[in-house]
Amino acid sequence: MSEHQKQVFNLKVRKMDPFHKMAPKAKKEAPAPPKAEAKAKALKAKKAVLKGVHSHKKKKIRTSPTFRRLKTLRLRRQPKYPRKSAPRRNKLDHYAIIKFPLTTESAMKKIEDNNTLVFIVDVKANKHQIKQAVKKLYDIDVAKVNTDRAIDYKHCLLETQGLFHGSYFVLVGFQMTIHPAKYRHLDICQCVCVYTYVCDVCLLL
Repeated sequence: MSEHQKQVFNLKVRKMDPFHKMAPKAKKEAPAPPKAEAKAKALKAKKAVLKGVHSHKKKKIRTSPTFRRLKTLRLRRQPKYPRKSAPRRNKLDHYAIIKFPLTTESAMKKIEDNNTLVFIVDVKANKHQIKQAVKKLYDIDVAKVNTDRAIDYKHCLLETQGLFHGSYFVLVGFQMTIHPAKYRHLDICQCVCVYTYVCDVCLLL
């Protein structure tokens, strides 16, 4: 068999083979880049590395030596089930804050002389809560609330008169000054004594 016949035979055999198309083809090697291009590419990479990525970053000017932690987002809890079967009741409501009015002789004298009402209130109540409770229960705008805490309310309110102005304690007894010209009939609480003043203000105590 001649050389030409061998080539034709091999070609026919390859065509009959079903897997002859799947044979991998030899890849052509890429031509090597010229030295000038490689050098330019290397210089460009060197320049980028020396420059860095934070070249234009501005630093914030600090005007205080105190560092304050940033207030980041804090999401509310989303419980899967309630931790308590019933909601918590407000034990210090308006009726619990104001217990009863003080009806001693010194308290009555304060009402007559200074238009000042004296109540016994809860020990945990502050001045804002007392003011709101009086507004809610009696519909009275309170001008000023002075508080004082002691074992004997009668003596304490008399002896420390004028000494506890502007105190910041949560106290028991308190004095309330009202505007006499604004209210002509003030229903403070239901008792028997009625006092009438020169300024034509009636207080039912």
